[in-house]
Amino acid sequence: MNFPVSLLLVELLLPEIHSLKGKRSIIRRIQHRLRTKFNVSVAEVANQDQWQSAVIAVCVVSSSNKVAQQTLQSVEKYVDEFHDVQVMQTRIEEL
Repeated sequence: MNFPVSLLLVELLLPEIHSLKGKRSIIRRIQHRLRTKFNVSVAEVANQDQWQSAVIAVCVVSSSNKVAQQTLQSVEKYVDEFHDVQVMQTRIEEL
């Protein structure tokens, strides 16, 4: 059996954040909302020690490539609408 696995990498800028504690609060909120709304796996994968920058990875396993791609595109749009962050770059990969 083949199940498509797709990955979205999102590089974020947090311009109003001035501490790691503030950054963790925002990243946790984003992660929780993505898990709840889209049923995806989410993790901060880079820049953990930089307080105004973050990279999150969002992974989805689906029955079809089309569904996986649509889900990640919806996630991308959803993250782009957060007030506290600016999306600097995104990349979708099929694994």
